Amino acid sequence: MFLSYDPTTGVRNDMDYDPETGRLDIHYKQDIEPLLERTKMLRDNGLMDPGIKAGFWHYCSIPTTVQLELLNKGIDIFKANDFPRLCAEINTHYPWLKVTEKNHGGKVKEIYLGKG
Repeated sequence: MFLSYDPTTGVRNDMDYDPETGRLDIHYKQDIEPLLERTKMLRDNGLMDPGIKAGFWHYCSIPTTVQLELLNKGIDIFKANDFPRLCAEINTHYPWLKVTEKNHGGKVKEIYLGKG
């Protein structure tokens, strides 16, 4: 059953309910193809790499549905203490979200979490 759609993020919410078990599942769906095309273009052309020298580095773009997956793994992208785990998770399981071929895993002074 359709619940809602957010045109800003492109996230659609659907619900499944099983009356026999009382189980209610809410599914989040998002078309991230445009974001993946953009991250690939930036990564392939090294367009974000010079930013690291200026103290700013756009490392990856994380869509809403992946933010939810990360939260289910105990990683909150908005908590600085989770940053090392976030980098490791992105490098290992979500490299296609990165806009660079480089890896970040050290300390960070500033985290920019903007829209892709």
